[in-house]
Amino acid sequence: MSNAGVYWFDKGKYQKNYDYFWKKLVPLSGAAKTEWGEVLRRLAKFYYRAYNDGDDYDHVSYYMGAPIILPEKGYKSKDVEKVASEVQRMISGPSSMGSYEKYLNKATDHLLRAMMLHMSTEDKIWNPETNRLVRIDTPTGLKAMKLLNCKLSYKCGDSS
Repeated sequence: MSNAGVYWFDKGKYQKNYDYFWKKLVPLSGAAKTEWGEVLRRLAKFYYRAYNDGDDYDHVSYYMGAPIILPEKGYKSKDVEKVASEVQRMISGPSSMGSYEKYLNKATDHLLRAMMLHMSTEDKIWNPETNRLVRIDTPTGLKAMKLLNCKLSYKCGDSS
């Protein structure tokens, strides 16, 4: 497998965002203080095991206790719970190592996109290039929306 698009080799699609959120949300040891940070930390364990030991999801979950992305008691935030469930589903299917690596990266893209959209507001969007909020109605905001595969939709008038 090529190193292109692989977070383990610092070449993920949203690598700058991964590094930013990792530094802000994941402690040097132990659980993260935020639920988003905890999902990112738990997903990183799968990368570590895949690239250091050649383990896939089944091996990691057997040795570490499944399900590993979702804690036993779940997450308080329904948004985090939903994304964590999707991430776990994405990485638990493939059995061959090449497929597993591909799905690890897709799951990480999915998580990071969700984290960036969570940081966004009604009139500002998280810019993946700068790790800052930008107004949606600017060229930079429109570019950020494109990078996150988002589209504006308008609602005019009263629909009653």
